[in-house]
Amino acid sequence: MKKIVCLFTCLFIGSANAGIIDFEGLPQSAACGSPFTSLSASGFNFTTGHSHICNPTRTDLAFNGTDWFAHDSNSTITMTEASNSLFDFNGFDLAEIFINQSSLTLTVTGFLSGGGTVSQLYTTDGINDGGGALADFQTFSLNSSFSNLTSVTFSGALNYGLDNLIVNESVPVPEPTSLALLALGLAGIGYARKKKSA
Repeated sequence: MKKIVCLFTCLFIGSANAGIIDFEGLPQSAACGSPFTSLSASGFNFTTGHSHICNPTRTDLAFNGTDWFAHDSNSTITMTEASNSLFDFNGFDLAEIFINQSSLTLTVTGFLSGGGTVSQLYTTDGINDGGGALADFQTFSLNSSFSNLTSVTFSGALNYGLDNLIVNESVPVPEPTSLALLALGLAGIGYARKKKSA
């Protein structure tokens, strides 16, 4: 019986729900809003030397139909969880800011809770036609080593846009029907074992 209780406990305990930092509806949003050096969005803080939040009215810049984070300086962007909790970083969208800008390579570095770092390089395709038909933003995934992080930095590139940062992506939760079938199966096994030992 203890094994069954343990199994159910494990099914219902999981990591934090996935979240997407999409930079929508922030006060800094404008055609390409006033520059800032710090920003809070979706429970995360961002510090930077000089960035903007741009919205879809600027079709001469990278375009995805939503608000996005524009970084136009050589400074590093640092992302931390607002309550200083550990987090996982799973993916993001990246674009060159300007139409016909050549491709760029961005370094993403995660600072691990136990010390040390993990880094990956991401290179864009150089396609940016603003409000045209082509996809300006590319979606990149990070490997599983970007977990239990204290912070993440973005560096090594100039004039890039970020959007849809995926944090704390968790294992899919079983459907209620699957859980009910599992419970019935376990109850049947328990009943069979009890009947056999009687």
